[in-house]
Amino acid sequence: MTALSKVKLAQIIDGLAQTISVGEKHFASGQYLTSTNVGNDQGWDLGFDVDVNRWTKLPPKPDTVINSLRSLLIGTVRDDEFTIFGSAHPTGSQFVFCDGSVHTINHDVDPTAFAALGSIAGDEIFDQASF
Repeated sequence: MTALSKVKLAQIIDGLAQTISVGEKHFASGQYLTSTNVGNDQGWDLGFDVDVNRWTKLPPKPDTVINSLRSLLIGTVRDDEFTIFGSAHPTGSQFVFCDGSVHTINHDVDPTAFAALGSIAGDEIFDQASF
């Protein structure tokens, strides 16, 4: 899907149970209640912004302070710092699929399988046991 696109359920030909709709976002654990993290400094209704958008290009990972510290020390931000899913849970993140079901996906999920869950028409079908 592209930014600001409108996708109808009928267009999700990979299957509603095989496609992620919403998930937890990754960001620095020491900044949950502040607005100092660029990935958490705007409201949910802002629209297209790293506060509310995540991609399945990389697997989810647990929240840590390492990314923020690295960025502060060397003055750079990596592509994955504000684009990946993740959570404060140590082993997995919660996701709502397009069929309305909710699943925990392990942080050590196969990257190819996870990327496929973000596609609506890639003909990829994975057994949910692999998450």
